[in-house]
Amino acid sequence: AYAGEYEAAEEAAATASALMNVLNTSNWRPDTVNLVNYLLLDARAAVAQSRGRLVEAETTYRRALELNHKMAFNRAVLWGRITEVELAGNLVRQSRLLEAENILRQLVQKAVAYGVQSPLAAKTFGRLSAVFYEQGRYRDAETLADATVRLYEVLCAAPESLGLATARDVLGKSLVAQGRWQDAIETYEAARKSMANDPDSFSRLFAGNLYRALALLRAGRTAEAEAALETALERSRRRLGDKHYKSAEIQAFLAMARAARGDRAGALDDFAQATKILLTRSRESVDEGSTFRARDSRLALILGAYVDLLASIRGTALESAAGVDAGAEAFRLAEVARARSVQRALS
Repeated sequence: AYAGEYEAAEEAAATASALMNVLNTSNWRPDTVNLVNYLLLDARAAVAQSRGRLVEAETTYRRALELNHKMAFNRAVLWGRITEVELAGNLVRQSRLLEAENILRQLVQKAVAYGVQSPLAAKTFGRLSAVFYEQGRYRDAETLADATVRLYEVLCAAPESLGLATARDVLGKSLVAQGRWQDAIETYEAARKSMANDPDSFSRLFAGNLYRALALLRAGRTAEAEAALETALERSRRRLGDKHYKSAEIQAFLAMARAARGDRAGALDDFAQATKILLTRSRESVDEGSTFRARDSRLALILGAYVDLLASIRGTALESAAGVDAGAEAFRLAEVARARSVQRALS
């Protein structure tokens, strides 16, 4: 589910649930029944989370933890700690950052019992670095994410490990947030090299990463950014549809790449299509996934690039051919962005 194999994850969870419905569990030990039901709930929560159904996922994670706390054997306790990390990740995506940080800081103390160099510690540190990033503490996020990457390497994590990939992603976007484009590119390049034997995993996890694309754009590597974004847009539209918020974000970043390459007509068309979706309030529910802070930051970047493009075509033949009043459209975008900012502050 977390690797994006949504259909396979849902099918596996449904199969497991169906098996439990036909099995006679009357002779099972209570711990065994609780364990199986806990694992089922944890799997259902993971599927809901990967699909962006965050409220449903939170409720299901909490139900799973209630069952887990009834079990006393060590392995179940460790699994419960991992579920708590995932619950914290859910809260991050709902922009409930203080709640997530409190859970993770408590888990850091518990993780020490399993050793500082343990998978639980790596998972906890990685999630806490993501909290720091969302809080705008980019240097703290960078430091902790870098330490997490090194810890996964000490633990000999597989190059395609989701935990390692997530830590590298937090490190990369923390560097992007600080304007350290080359350092960010080197971080993503390290991920590519480590996944040289599994290019499909790199493509799925990083090739269409918006922060990687932004770093490439700012470093002048426009062709690479554009190619990666085209692939990512095709994949997103196939899985989520062309009206999904994520697809529209990728299309808007692709517009930025085309504008940087000099294809102003193509960029104009992509920006116009994408912003119709991005600026539709009804599509901006927490179930879309990303935190409001991260989403608003990316949207501000997109709108700024779009306004710059409109300013560059004002009074040109392209403005006439596109049938757009560049000045009026730029003013409208600025007003919409301002209104959204005020509404977010009041909500």
